[in-house]
Amino acid sequence: LVNNAGVMQEAPVESMELADWQRTLAVNLTAPFLLIKRALPHLRVVRGSIVNVGSIEGLGSNPLHAAYSASKAGLHGLTRARCFTQDDAHIFCRPDQIKEEFTKVIDLVLHIFKSLDFTDYTAQLSLRDPAQPANYIGKVEDWARAEQAIQEVVAEKQLKTTQAWGEAAFYGPKLDFMVKDALGRSWQLGTVQLDYQLPERFDLAYVGADNKKHRPVMIHRAPYGSLERFIALLIEHTGGKFPLWLAPDQVAVLPIAENYAAYADQVCNTLRASALRSFVDHSDEKIGKKIRNAELTKIPYMLIVGEKEQQAKEVAVRKQGAGDQGSMPVDKFVQTIVAASSPT
Repeated sequence: LVNNAGVMQEAPVESMELADWQRTLAVNLTAPFLLIKRALPHLRVVRGSIVNVGSIEGLGSNPLHAAYSASKAGLHGLTRARCFTQDDAHIFCRPDQIKEEFTKVIDLVLHIFKSLDFTDYTAQLSLRDPAQPANYIGKVEDWARAEQAIQEVVAEKQLKTTQAWGEAAFYGPKLDFMVKDALGRSWQLGTVQLDYQLPERFDLAYVGADNKKHRPVMIHRAPYGSLERFIALLIEHTGGKFPLWLAPDQVAVLPIAENYAAYADQVCNTLRASALRSFVDHSDEKIGKKIRNAELTKIPYMLIVGEKEQQAKEVAVRKQGAGDQGSMPVDKFVQTIVAASSPT
């Protein structure tokens, strides 16, 4: 929190009054503007976007920051937490670059969804409510230009969209990516927001190719949105069976008996040398129980080692949910799994 003297101080979330929430929000929102306000007058922009700035925590290097919710809707596990982490950053660009930069952020969100096999999503075009002009700041013509730009980008990208009147931010329209959970409820994840208003309010300007000052446009972007909510939906979406590249443990090495524990450790060390996340099950359980435990905890691969495998310097491979994959040399398995353990 920031007290009335402008000094940062800690306070329990439960004790935060409305004024505290407003001051916290003000600090998170204003920091990028204060930084850019100093830098922009010294930037001469001919081509390319002006600058991409992270949140108050990162200011260009680390766009993750903590945010607090005082939602009257209440808390709901990871999907609606009191304190959550956002990958919020801000792009300052020329007006003629809006569609290009907005498209790039959409491509980033879609790349994330594709990598994690999210297919059941809708792009929600969140617009202002014309009947409630007091809820928004800025000129009507700026709002019209912003909404038109987003609609044109959405049409060019051929996104499956819905329109939500009255869901715009107070400073501009936005494109929210809505993903359904296991119960069919829609949650907002990534968001891209177009903002003419705050650069105006903070009197931001850059020097263009004509050697004159111009007002930039700002794009708020959060490809994941709330990381806690994103993780909750990812767990539900995968049923805990994460892609190989994302699984906390990728390989379980299962010795049939204690006699083969040393060879199991050797195999595990080989895997780790190739940056594969692996462990050895040294428990006293029979091999059938070890396999069952690994299956239930959704370890993508299991390597069974016994006398035959030790003598041949091989491993017997099992894939989670798919059963026996045959035996192969350790190096061949490493090559196969390393190729498959990177996100697409």
